[in-house]
Amino acid sequence: MGTTAHLTLDQFLELPEQKPALEFDADGTIHQKQSPNTQHSALEAHLARLLLNWIDVDPPRRRGFVYTELRTNVAGASKLPDVALYRRRPPESERKHALQVADVAVEIFAVLAD
Repeated sequence: MGTTAHLTLDQFLELPEQKPALEFDADGTIHQKQSPNTQHSALEAHLARLLLNWIDVDPPRRRGFVYTELRTNVAGASKLPDVALYRRRPPESERKHALQVADVAVEIFAVLAD
C-alpha cells in the first residue's frame, strides 16, 4: 500500500535513505519495498549470477552489466529493481542513480518459505 506525497522526484531523492527502501511512482505515490527475507535474498543473488554468467559468455564482447538494487529514475519515477541488466553501462554521472531504463528489470514480489 502506498501513500500519496506532494513531492517532486527531486524532493523525494533528497529524503534520507530508509530500510526497507522507498520507491516513488510518477503519480506521487510512495511505496516501501518489501523487506527481503533469506529466500528473497538467495533468489536475487541467484538471478544476478545467472545474468552475470550469460553476459560473460564471450568476455571480449561483453553483453551487458548487471546491478542489484540500483536506483533508477525515469519518467518521473524512482524504482529499485532487485536485479537489472543494462546492455550499456550507465555513464559515470549516473552511477548513484541510473537515468536510463534497464533492458531487463526483475522485481521479486514474494518468496514463500517451505
